[in-house]
Amino acid sequence: MQEKNDFVELPEIDNFTLFVGKSARYINEHKKYFIFGAFIFISALILASYIPFYMSKQRAKSFAVLQSGIDLTAGMDNVTLDAVNKAFGPVFKDYKNSEAYGYACLYAGRTMYRGGEKDNAEVFYKKALKSFGNNSLPGELSQYGEACSYFDREPELSFASFSQLIKKDSFLKEDALFYKGLAGDTSSLEILIKEYPDGFYSDIAQEIYLSRK
Repeated sequence: MQEKNDFVELPEIDNFTLFVGKSARYINEHKKYFIFGAFIFISALILASYIPFYMSKQRAKSFAVLQSGIDLTAGMDNVTLDAVNKAFGPVFKDYKNSEAYGYACLYAGRTMYRGGEKDNAEVFYKKALKSFGNNSLPGELSQYGEACSYFDREPELSFASFSQLIKKDSFLKEDALFYKGLAGDTSSLEILIKEYPDGFYSDIAQEIYLSRK
């Protein structure tokens, strides 16, 4: 008669199976933390997908407010600081950290300059330049506007700003060359005549250049 063998041989368990088993037990014991973590992760994903939509919506809204200010100042006959601040006030107040703020300052500067308020124009152009930096198209427009606004009062400062625009080959290089030449730099007129023979300033540049010889 065969004796009963009390020893039962267990199947061999590999390391991966052992790891899965331990992990499952650990997750089960701490499932409330894993559920909370999953909730946080999913919430973060939802928020991340919403932020671009929100930013795009805010940008559109800020530019709509900006356009209202531009429309108000476009045909303004009596240009005053109060009127310009009122026109662009909503942008200045509610969207100070937005792209629209820089454009509001740029348009405000242009409006003030057009109205002969060059001191106030300079202030707005400085703010626009600070907002955009001088390595962008609106930044170059701001720098050019600022230089023009104090051209009559402080030609040496405008001279420096125009030189910067010329050096980096700005799209405003032709304008900068002309005004720098107008400020007394005859060599800028020579460059202007040579590089822009059919340009907007070519005839007047020729006249000024010949008058200085």
